[in-house]
Amino acid sequence: MVRPPLEVRRAEPDDVEDLLVLWDQARQELPWRARALTGTTPEELRSRLGAALAGAELDVLVARVDGRPAGYLVYRSAPVLPLVDVLAVHVEHLYVVSAERRRGVARGLLAAVAALAERSGAEQVVCNVAPSARDAHRFLARLGFSPLTFRRAVTTSTLRRRLTGDQRRPALEDLLSLRRSQRALRRMFPGTERTAGAGEPEPVLPAAAATGSVAVTTRSVAVTTGPVKVTTGPVTATAQATTSPPTGPVSLPVQASQPAMGPGLPSVQAP
Repeated sequence: MVRPPLEVRRAEPDDVEDLLVLWDQARQELPWRARALTGTTPEELRSRLGAALAGAELDVLVARVDGRPAGYLVYRSAPVLPLVDVLAVHVEHLYVVSAERRRGVARGLLAAVAALAERSGAEQVVCNVAPSARDAHRFLARLGFSPLTFRRAVTTSTLRRRLTGDQRRPALEDLLSLRRSQRALRRMFPGTERTAGAGEPEPVLPAAAATGSVAVTTRSVAVTTGPVKVTTGPVTATAQATTSPPTGPVSLPVQASQPAMGPGLPSVQAP
């Protein structure tokens, strides 16, 4: 099957609307925390993108498959790290629509970047990748990219609050933390229930998990050659050692040493 032709070129002002659609699709695929950091709306981005395409600090490549927009790449030229003279081409953002992935679109965009780097004398190509984008990490690793730095982001208000020792958190952070704790508890204790309290319902641990002890219901088991019988009283008969197997029923005391399996059920340990 012949693949449709792939075209990669520098974006022009006429490509702004297509780039806005691609940018919004890329933003929707980000985790919610990273999406919050890219809070610019397409309307706000339109004027900035037009200015970037007209300037020289930031360049955008657009890829089209059979005339349809399939992806884009944002890059700039700068030293590989601050205070380092080694010039590099920094790929700030690389995105390919889901329908065109694994069809050579990303390779075509990076091939254009490599050509640009060679013409400008850049010795390195650096690419930003989201931590959760496992496929993108594997793809770049196959092309020879190796880890250089790991970038973290925090809101200014959160950083200032943590630096001053104020451990109070906004209501949204408290709510998200509580929900994460509830999910973890439900995974650890499938029987955990939630009861209504002040504010958000809080999880209620089973008695054994809350106190660190286990309530065991005392039972005794009469072991015979027939079916097992459960009684409510202590076992008084004891077994005597003989040189031959017993010919009649033998009752052995059973000591419960494991947590009860459930309400009304004894915990049985083989003697």
